Amino acid sequence: MYFLREALRNFYRHRRINLVAIFVIATGMLLVSGVALVYVNFRNFAAYWGSQVHMVIYLRDDITPERRDALRLAFEQAPEAASLIYTSKEEALQQLKARLGEGATILQGLQSNPLPASFTITVRDDYRKPERLREAVERYRQLPEIEDIDYGERWIERFLTLVWLLEVGVIGIGGIIGLAVMFIIATTVRLALYSRAEEIEIMRLVGATVWFIKIPYVLEGILQGVVGSGLAIGIAYGVYVALMVWLRPAGEFFVDFSLFQFLPPPAITTMLLTGGLLGAFGSLFSLRRTGLSS
Repeated sequence: MYFLREALRNFYRHRRINLVAIFVIATGMLLVSGVALVYVNFRNFAAYWGSQVHMVIYLRDDITPERRDALRLAFEQAPEAASLIYTSKEEALQQLKARLGEGATILQGLQSNPLPASFTITVRDDYRKPERLREAVERYRQLPEIEDIDYGERWIERFLTLVWLLEVGVIGIGGIIGLAVMFIIATTVRLALYSRAEEIEIMRLVGATVWFIKIPYVLEGILQGVVGSGLAIGIAYGVYVALMVWLRPAGEFFVDFSLFQFLPPPAITTMLLTGGLLGAFGSLFSLRRTGLSS
């Protein structure tokens, strides 16, 4: 209780410096929150789009009904198949006409149906990596009844690359800002130590241990980190809500807004704990440089 009281007293005594430090910390952590928010929502969309990954297997026109049924059974039992849909030549033509709408009149002159029948396989989660998809596609291409296979290879590879770049960006920006936060807290604590140099010397002379002197400053650093992180999260939430209110009327026909979310509780807890840990390390670093080392 004494240590917490001393930490709060130090915090209030040097409130101007502490408020500046908290503001700078909040600014840095706000950037981390923004990147994390983009990453979290991108992962939500990634999961949604990933659930739409599928292979369209086009059949040759001369395939027999018996062989088609055998392929259907084989595809249904394939390890990569989450679900299977068969589209006949006639159904494919009707779907094309529906997509063309009024433009479907251009199809009236066709002497025969040029569209192939197809099987659409929705791919299971653990088979959505490009290399596993390629293995399945190459296996299917060996079948003589298969005309062609479409599975959006380039799109999947680019999408996974973008996810990886975002993950690296979150780690990189978080690391840089973490170092900056430690430096800010270390500087603030050092200034507080210099202003209380005489008091600290008296405490040492009367027998106070090094950790008895250090703990209030470590708690002060933790307080700075947690308050700065909490302020950043609060600002990020306000900006997020404002953006949702502003974007929803114009974008609800193009984007499923139910996929958007703010930082989940584990991420918020992690940010607060990280702020506190950075504060503790920054304080310990400052105390070590000023000679208060155990």
